[in-house]
Amino acid sequence: MEQIKVGDIFYESWGYDQTNIDFIQVVTISPTGKTAVCRIMNKERVTNETVRPTIPYSEGKLFRLKIKKSPCNEELELVGSYPFCDGGTRFGYFYKYKQPVYETPYGMGH
Repeated sequence: MEQIKVGDIFYESWGYDQTNIDFIQVVTISPTGKTAVCRIMNKERVTNETVRPTIPYSEGKLFRLKIKKSPCNEELELVGSYPFCDGGTRFGYFYKYKQPVYETPYGMGH
């Protein structure tokens, strides 16, 4: 099983009538290997229907997520609450980023 490393990028897919993507980057990993401190990343469109991460928000808050093994495929994922919209938080499951991911095209579902 692949380990999580500092610098790794993960994504969360969420939405009701549209698909939104949030990207995060691992900043540090706890000595126990049970949690990771992360930060939100910017994103850019690759095609009308896919996005990829870009430079992390330098002013973004750092936050801690649990490192867990996925019950579906044994891969490691990050789980927990992260900063979201105007000081709020949302709970998410983050999966290792490997290639551009689908996000609802602009103008659809918004």
